[in-house]
Amino acid sequence: FRRVLFRSSGYTKLATITKGSTVKLTDKTVKAGKKYYYKVRAYKANEAGVDVYAAYSAAKAVKAK
Repeated sequence: FRRVLFRSSGYTKLATITKGSTVKLTDKTVKAGKKYYYKVRAYKANEAGVDVYAAYSAAKAVKAK
């Protein structure tokens, strides 16, 4: 499975993680003191090569430093 990380405001795609079991990402586009929400969504290609997506994770709130 690969994972895609999204940030609030329509959940904009930030990154695709293709290896490893832990998602660690520094979002350098945030403003200090503002709260952001992030979600992760797993996906994989089926036998026909079409990407099949799982449900979004619960939103995680993070306050930018």
